[in-house]
Amino acid sequence: MPTTLEKQIPKWVEYITAIDSSGANSNGDMPEEIYINFDAIPRSLVRELVAQTHIDNNENWGEKISFLLLRAKVGRVEYKRLTETCDWISISVTHSDPNEESSFPALAIEFGEEVPRSQKFWVRLSHDRPTIMETNFIAKLADVQIESEFSINDFGVPLRGHKFGIAVYDVGQANFCALVNEYEHPLAFFDIGWPASFNLKSAPKKIVSFDPFALDQMERPAPVILSHLDWDHWGFAFQSGKAVWDKRGFWKSQVIYRKNALNRPWLLRRPRFKRHKLGMSHIHLMHTLRSTILPDGTRALKLWPTKTASLKWGPCTVIRCNPKHGSKKSIPFLRNNESLAMLVEDATNGARVLLCGDADYPSIKNIYRQRLIGLVAPHHGGNISANSTPVALGLGRMVFSTFPGCYSSVPSKITKTEARLHGWRISNTSDRFTCTRGHCTRGNRLIRLEITPRCTCNRVPAACLCLSQP
Repeated sequence: MPTTLEKQIPKWVEYITAIDSSGANSNGDMPEEIYINFDAIPRSLVRELVAQTHIDNNENWGEKISFLLLRAKVGRVEYKRLTETCDWISISVTHSDPNEESSFPALAIEFGEEVPRSQKFWVRLSHDRPTIMETNFIAKLADVQIESEFSINDFGVPLRGHKFGIAVYDVGQANFCALVNEYEHPLAFFDIGWPASFNLKSAPKKIVSFDPFALDQMERPAPVILSHLDWDHWGFAFQSGKAVWDKRGFWKSQVIYRKNALNRPWLLRRPRFKRHKLGMSHIHLMHTLRSTILPDGTRALKLWPTKTASLKWGPCTVIRCNPKHGSKKSIPFLRNNESLAMLVEDATNGARVLLCGDADYPSIKNIYRQRLIGLVAPHHGGNISANSTPVALGLGRMVFSTFPGCYSSVPSKITKTEARLHGWRISNTSDRFTCTRGHCTRGNRLIRLEITPRCTCNRVPAACLCLSQP
């Protein structure tokens, strides 16, 4: 017998959605079945917001907009039908099996501390495409405005007087790195990733104990340099996000952000709505950061200066990545490679470490790929351009921030072979160890520069931030 809630929920709910895919074979071909992600906004909500006639960036749009994240496995024919346009498409979603050939099952993409029982839905393609007015509204919403151009002084964290190392924290199939001082305390983060529910099996246990922000200075929290907007590079900002029914007439991902993740400067390149196929979850994050006010009175969202190729910050050089001329122009490739990377250089001995995010080596200028003793591998150790791996200087250390079995082509055998031929010793964050100083079993990796950082206050082991020995 239907419950009261079930009686209130309509059979089908319309959404406007971006689509992302994963699971390509190592040679780039699509398999027989493909996983696709829907990053959708309820169409009724779009129409309601369009009626407001304009977008005022002073409003808190993070509170006004909602999104629903779904994941489905489809065949090649269905995949082609869904992705034949680069623009947003219309879908209809229901929570009960319609027993229709034109629909297919999907699971809610969720975030949190435990492997959830994801809500099941069914999806079908709507023939009523989004109107120009609707897509123009979403595009304007994605064009987040801030008052002033970014300056490196906006980070507020002084780096003088420290010796450094690079931490690659074990977060399963995701990326989460930090510049740490001689006491293993994070001074700046490069990505703060966490796997979504479909890869949550890769996450280490005891997420509650993992507290990368525990050593923040009150007025000067460590900034986040975000390589790009893929979830596995910023998902730790989500505390939870289950699919729930909203009484306004749609399903939504009820997201709760970690306040201590938001309350710090975030630097990212301005994404391009159509070129990078932004989803509503990405737009929601950007507006949430824009409305977050830091102790110095500025907004958490900091956008990369448009015409700037690189920015120097103490031992760090933040780099704007761009695909080399003639590269393929698929949307996932552009999203990964029109991004940010970071080089860390020890002023005493000239040792250099490069953090690539998901950018392929040729997308990073050659001057930053020389004299390297350390690398955080592109795309978690996934496919790279042939013969592009930098040559290691000395006993080079390369880290793969990955977990076996999540993706068929990550890590890539070709990438590993080429790395070893160029002198790199490979470490994996999935190779976990029990820290003798604390209580956690994790695969946190250290790339050493001049010194081996070591905590003397016991706060690092308590926060599960202990690093392996090089």
